[in-house]
Amino acid sequence: RANGLPFEEIQLASGTTVDPGDIEARLMGGSFDVLLINGHETSTGVLYDLPAIGEIARRHNALFIVDAISTVGADEFQMDDWGIDVAILSSQKALALPPGLSFVALNQRALDRLDSASSSGIYFDLKTYLKNQARGQMPYTPAISLFLMLHERLNQMRRVGLDQGIERHAQLAKYFRDQLDDLSLQVFPLYPSNAMTAVRCANGINARELVRRLETQHSIYVAPNPGELETRVFRVSHMGDQHDEDVDGLCIALRSTIDSLRPVREMSQ
Repeated sequence: RANGLPFEEIQLASGTTVDPGDIEARLMGGSFDVLLINGHETSTGVLYDLPAIGEIARRHNALFIVDAISTVGADEFQMDDWGIDVAILSSQKALALPPGLSFVALNQRALDRLDSASSSGIYFDLKTYLKNQARGQMPYTPAISLFLMLHERLNQMRRVGLDQGIERHAQLAKYFRDQLDDLSLQVFPLYPSNAMTAVRCANGINARELVRRLETQHSIYVAPNPGELETRVFRVSHMGDQHDEDVDGLCIALRSTIDSLRPVREMSQ
């Protein structure tokens, strides 16, 4: 949109996943060069079916670009096997680093397409980055301290194993979700990511107020939800250096906060 390129947007109801059949129907009905999708929608916690969508994109010769910022490191991600041509990452999600670094991985198909593409600016000119990369440099002064953190973090992931790291995210997410019924809370999306859980409040509990009280009364910060879900859904991250004990502390604080927010008539029953 910022560069004036024509596009078609698929809009979904909050918490739902995209139907691969809908994508294929749209690709069949129009002339599309690129298919761009999130690997995981952080506002609702839903995980998309990238293998099925990648197969459709390749079948219709569309370049498949995935925003994998909150996917890589927390959920399985197979760039080659799933036909992903371009993957966009950043430092602040499952890599568990401060924000400030972005990464773009391109396969040979994307590199070939890039050769014939015109540059649309300075900041996001991939040709400039690739040219400088060939001489072991970057076009501008990078965030050196973050690169040192990234180096150590990748070494740590290598020692632990990427699959083991993903499984740790999955186990922590399950451990948290298994306790939601006892708190009268629900997992919001049908197909949740390991990276985080979008939690639906019930029984008249206001999610926005719950988030506020967790922070002010228990010094625990969970993310509010933007837009139409602000009063009904909040989000809990499973990324970074977290353990079962952290989930236990959160659930104790959630129970106390929820009890303080229940309508008087419900508490008296």
